[in-house]
Amino acid sequence: MQKIFLIPVFVLISSSLSCQKPAETSDDGQEPPASQTMDPGQNKSSASMKEIQITPVEHFSEPEGGLNSHAGMIARSHFSFLRDTYVILDEEHIGALPVYPRFTKTPSGDFLMFYHQGNSFTMAGNECFYLRSPDAIHWTYEKKLFVANHVTDQFGTGNIRMFAGAFPVTLPGGDVLVIASTRMCNNYHNTHNDNGFAIRRSSDSGRTWIMDGFINVGTNWEPMVVVLPSGKIQVYFTDGNHLNPDVLSGVTNGSGTAMIESVDNGKTWTPPGQEHHHVIRTARVANEAGTLYTDQMPAVVKLNGTSRMMAALESNRSQTSTADYWISFAYSDDKGEWGEPDGRGECPKDRNNYVFHGAAPYLSTFPSGETLLTYNDKGNFLMSVGDEKGKGFPEGQQVFAGLSDKRSGKGYWGSTYRMDAHRVIASVGGSNRIIQVGQYYLNHAIRASRIRPVIDGLSKEWNSNHEALLLTAGGVESCSKASLRASSDADSVYFVVERADKILANNKYSDIYLADPDETRISAFSRQIRVSKDGLVSCDRFISGGWKSVKAGVRAVAGFKNGVGYVVEIAIPRAQLPIKNGELLLNFALSGMNSDSVAPVGESTETWVPLLGL
Repeated sequence: MQKIFLIPVFVLISSSLSCQKPAETSDDGQEPPASQTMDPGQNKSSASMKEIQITPVEHFSEPEGGLNSHAGMIARSHFSFLRDTYVILDEEHIGALPVYPRFTKTPSGDFLMFYHQGNSFTMAGNECFYLRSPDAIHWTYEKKLFVANHVTDQFGTGNIRMFAGAFPVTLPGGDVLVIASTRMCNNYHNTHNDNGFAIRRSSDSGRTWIMDGFINVGTNWEPMVVVLPSGKIQVYFTDGNHLNPDVLSGVTNGSGTAMIESVDNGKTWTPPGQEHHHVIRTARVANEAGTLYTDQMPAVVKLNGTSRMMAALESNRSQTSTADYWISFAYSDDKGEWGEPDGRGECPKDRNNYVFHGAAPYLSTFPSGETLLTYNDKGNFLMSVGDEKGKGFPEGQQVFAGLSDKRSGKGYWGSTYRMDAHRVIASVGGSNRIIQVGQYYLNHAIRASRIRPVIDGLSKEWNSNHEALLLTAGGVESCSKASLRASSDADSVYFVVERADKILANNKYSDIYLADPDETRISAFSRQIRVSKDGLVSCDRFISGGWKSVKAGVRAVAGFKNGVGYVVEIAIPRAQLPIKNGELLLNFALSGMNSDSVAPVGESTETWVPLLGL
């Protein structure tokens, strides 16, 4: 069965600021007599209506600058929800208990989403399925890849082999490798010889599969597969010994995170058999019989430009409760080694324990330096942005927020998958018998180009500019989308706003905010430029606690096409802007649509993004 979803049109938004003190203005907000401006509402270019083009999001998919190009500015980075990519995969198409969505992109360009289906009494999983999509929006059911089957277990008892947590990766040679946790349905706490990992491999982008067999490592949960630049494959997983009911009574030891690895494309693994590396563990309970460890459900990434590895874990803080989970972080040494466990069995040394409440973390890294963390807490799927060192995460904000569907952003055991330098797939299942999938766009510091555009309401000459801010607003089906790009020369700073919207009401405003990069709050030097399908609506500066209209020599020409959207080109004299050292602070908002913005619009500019290169 399959489900068809509408393909969205993407539009991007770009925000920048530059720093140079503006021309003097009087306290009443009047500009000097030399300033000129076109009258708002009189600057529409009717000749351009048939030529309106909205630049697709793929145009902005390449990284800006080198690796970690935004280091030092990441506290100002924002991931903005692309609402028109949001889809709900429901019970009719994926089953009643879909859990643990995981993604990879195949050599043919398709996306594959793997998940497992819970059984009638637990979300732990019994079989693994996968879907295919050309664009991460339209998903088609493919097949059941890991099928439960009747076996005789190590005790000679009839049992059922079950599968969960299928994790896919596309190897450098093009093979798609999928590793799933496998265990007996009954008495799995004790059937260690029957539990382990099952492997499937495809050489044709997931059309056909071969079974690579089992890696017998004993009871485990939640594998995550990492492929290093050397080609080495590492499988991190929750060592399931802690699930044995004898652990808390001290009869057996605990677990934490373990790892096995392969240097021959996944054909053989070390350590062999039931051995594995203990890499990340924190002692939770200790008594005369042994130690129970925590740090589980590992999410592991290699940090940009180094060999250093980072892990996010769920860590149980309680000595008695089984559900008091917190997010912890652990870091390898500079060679990517986790080190040997110390006298208490703990490792590694570099870590940050119990940072905030939550479970089921996941990590993605971006070329510009951002490290994206997702996790769940109290039934909510949350997102937080850290820096290129995997540090500085604030408490998370809800994923898929702002939609009218009350199910949006609710769930457990979600994940992300980076599509390109700016877009990431976010997905979560675990509740409401659905899987939610949607994309986010990375809005961060952008650089002005050296384009000197003709201010005519057309954007063709902006094609060489690939740095933009992007926003969407409204509902999934009635989404409004806009992008912002910047350029400059010796006289002016230029912007182009492209807004895709089928219904161009007069209040579909796009607002550009510009501020002094050395200040943390808006001031009399700040500017708000509002445009619509009719061109320039207003130019304001912040006076006596509010935005007041001023004349600042702004030129703006718009073109629009009903059912498509509008394009506005804007020129602002440099002397009217607080440019300093070639920078400004920038924000971008879609007014008339609940004021969705790149950063919160208010008097604080601490999270506005830099506009560089002015």
